[in-house]
Amino acid sequence: MRCLLLFTVILISGCMESHRSGSRSGGSPAPSTQAMEARAERLQRLHGWGVVELRWADESGSHFEQGDLEFWIDGPDRLAARVSKLGDTYLWLGMNDQKAWVFDLSQQPTRLLIDSIDRLRNARLEDGSWLTILEMIQLMKVGLGAVPPPPSEDLISAEMTGDSIGTYVWRVASPETDGAQRQLHITVNTIDWRPLRVEIRDTAGSRGLILKSPSAKTKRIEVPDLSSLAWPVVSRVMDVQPLESPETSIKFAFEGIMASLEDQPIERIFDVAILRDALKPEIEGSILEMSGEESASSSR
Repeated sequence: MRCLLLFTVILISGCMESHRSGSRSGGSPAPSTQAMEARAERLQRLHGWGVVELRWADESGSHFEQGDLEFWIDGPDRLAARVSKLGDTYLWLGMNDQKAWVFDLSQQPTRLLIDSIDRLRNARLEDGSWLTILEMIQLMKVGLGAVPPPPSEDLISAEMTGDSIGTYVWRVASPETDGAQRQLHITVNTIDWRPLRVEIRDTAGSRGLILKSPSAKTKRIEVPDLSSLAWPVVSRVMDVQPLESPETSIKFAFEGIMASLEDQPIERIFDVAILRDALKPEIEGSILEMSGEESASSSR
């Protein structure tokens, strides 16, 4: 059983001192993480779109969904993603600093699943496949380079592992649960600071999440008032998979990303009441319940 790993990483990351010294292992020293931190600061508000593939299993069997993806990142706490087909919304996932929610419109009856962040932070993998999917979408945010690195005192190693490839490893504690140590591994291209691989694991290395960039194709994130030559580079395709749940995976293929939320109805995007009225779920329940039908109550 693993406690929720990624919510811990997201919540402890903020305005932190970056690594400023040489390697803390036996290899060639990697550069300071100051550029990593500067990149994340520039990417705190994002609007992106593309294609997504989701595979997962729950109490009703195995599932596969492919559709158009649109996502919004608004600061360190707010993230939302919509999956649609031919303009019809199938899934809408979101979170802020208080709660997380999933509108599942891909099957009947349509559902709204919702829980507090505090409850999710203390949850375990078997408490629901939607919990894993929410984590995987958060790892996309790390893969975009939009999350600042953890504190420098938690850095275990920082070394060059290839030509212009740096790998950084931090220890990450979970004070809300058992205080157990986890590790965050981020491998980047040290020329453009594009994340190439992200791992969040327990110390045994058997449980966690891995994000990989299987394609060499890249995409630039458009930043207003910045020369296009300086726009941050991101991998165009990302795969995310839990180590202990091979039947669950998400593939992101980005078509466009902008570091701006201008002209976006951002408050409505993160207002569950407005979303409920628009999407009209037939039942409501908990993200952590294995069976939404058994625990759900009639929607308002």
